[in-house]
Amino acid sequence: MSISQSLSERIRSALGKIKNIRLIVFLGIAGMIIILLSELIPPAVKKTKNTQTAQSFSQNDYCGRLEKEIQLLLGKINGVGRVNVMLTVEGTEETVYAQQNKSSKSENGESSSQQDENSYIFIQESGDKEALVEKVINPAITGVVVVCDGGDNAKVRESIYNAVSVSLNVPANKIFVAELEKANKKQS
Repeated sequence: MSISQSLSERIRSALGKIKNIRLIVFLGIAGMIIILLSELIPPAVKKTKNTQTAQSFSQNDYCGRLEKEIQLLLGKINGVGRVNVMLTVEGTEETVYAQQNKSSKSENGESSSQQDENSYIFIQESGDKEALVEKVINPAITGVVVVCDGGDNAKVRESIYNAVSVSLNVPANKIFVAELEKANKKQS
């Protein structure tokens, strides 16, 4: 019986190993399927991220961001107090793409000609070809309105004119400064 017991134990252990092998094979196949699916999914995710970063700020986003920055700056000037800023801009954001210039000269005896060819430079990112952005030109600021608590004080107004003019490169005649309404002072 000891031989039959050892034989049956060997058979059981071999069958147990087969079950383990099946489990290992199953897990290996599942892993390969997950890897295959992960290769298919990321390009779509990357594409949406790229299009979101490639999208330019709208005119309102640009103005809103600058207005907040100027409000923070002016709020730090002594005597300004609470402040509201409004900007006006001309046009929209402009994107300039990088170009490659090729020139070729040909001479035929007495005559010569020159051909110039411009083409955009493309980069390949995650399988998509996109034009290389050289620079982005923001819309020109055409006017600034500042309404603040200290808008009636001549010294404060001068400080505001100077700060806005220098920070936004806007001439003083395109800047208007006024005092906040008295009713607003009491409500806030």
